[in-house]
Amino acid sequence: SDVVLFSVGGAGGVVVATVNGIDYTPGSDVDVDLITVNVTGTPKLWWDEATDSFEMNKGLTLPSGYFTGNARIGGALDHEGSTAGFYNTTPITKQTGVAVSDVAIHAALVNLGLIAA
Repeated sequence: SDVVLFSVGGAGGVVVATVNGIDYTPGSDVDVDLITVNVTGTPKLWWDEATDSFEMNKGLTLPSGYFTGNARIGGALDHEGSTAGFYNTTPITKQTGVAVSDVAIHAALVNLGLIAA
């Protein structure tokens, strides 16, 4: 088996001297706490066996300049907020049967948040 060396890095951080990653072996198919930060609100990252996914109880922010690549989503985007529409508007039901007239098209575009009234 590989020997993993832990050492204290700069500013008190922990350095794991391996290229093989960190394996968690709970012994059975259970949820696994990966990271818990002991501050107000107790942010956590864990493996949820029931949903077969990594989960966390706080948001994830990728500040400008740190994330310069593309984001890829392998499945459907499940947005649980209220403003996933264009330009941060509340999404509306898909428009069908819109009359082909200036007024109807204008109203549909306003409802979508693409233009102002």
